[in-house]
Amino acid sequence: MISARVVDGIHGCPAQGVQARLDRQVDGTWQQVSITSCDDTGDFTCKLPEEARGIYRIELGTDAYFATLGVATLLPKATIVMRVSDMDAHYHFSVLIAPYTHIVSTSLDA
Repeated sequence: MISARVVDGIHGCPAQGVQARLDRQVDGTWQQVSITSCDDTGDFTCKLPEEARGIYRIELGTDAYFATLGVATLLPKATIVMRVSDMDAHYHFSVLIAPYTHIVSTSLDA
């Protein structure tokens, strides 16, 4: 499982409504696994396909989120690329987003 908590670094609150897309790299191309949005606590969760170890990417739609707040962005997406090697593990990311930067920290519960 992959999950994240996304926080709006300008307003200091959960980034409710940010679109989160999970892709898997297959033969050098990205294939969509799921699309969801952050809930009112800034959280989202994506289930991984069974026995699908490999390279994954999360794309967070920061441009659309900040546009709803009337703020222009330099970075239209926050992208996280990771290697999933343990299908029983829980991969969790904490992401702080702002119009000109994003910061990611990771935890792994194996």
